[in-house]
Amino acid sequence: MPVPHYILPHQSVDIARNAILLDTNVLVDAFWHGTCDHKPAARYLLEEADFQLLVPAAVVVEAWGVLERKCGWESGWEMIRWVAEEGYRVAVLCRRDGIDAELSIQHRLSLDHVDAHLAILATILTRACNLEPPIPVATRDFRDFTKVMASEDVRLTLHDYTQPT
Repeated sequence: MPVPHYILPHQSVDIARNAILLDTNVLVDAFWHGTCDHKPAARYLLEEADFQLLVPAAVVVEAWGVLERKCGWESGWEMIRWVAEEGYRVAVLCRRDGIDAELSIQHRLSLDHVDAHLAILATILTRACNLEPPIPVATRDFRDFTKVMASEDVRLTLHDYTQPT
């Protein structure tokens, strides 16, 4: 019996000049059930800040795992519903040409996979859309990004969403 053949349609996304990539900790903080020091800042970024929010699939998967494990499935489903809403929230998948670069820097620098993914995706988007300054990544954990920015040709700007702008 032949294997069914399914082709995913080509996806084109308009990237606004005010686009920002979200790291996992933004979603975890925003959808954490209970007390969380950074929840107000994360919710502000998601609900009120003037950004086009770009949520890579790898971030959604990692955030789901943390929320489900630490808070229960309700938190994870609340986040999934938010991601699925229409409007300026866009789920972005990394193109195939970034996978090898992600794995290379992840192994060479001992990085978290999602941080490597975000660094390469930010570079791809910045170059493809000719963004200057480079696209920002919203996070509160700069360690892996600082490491990759010091040793690789990546193009991104770090945005600490816990600090007032």
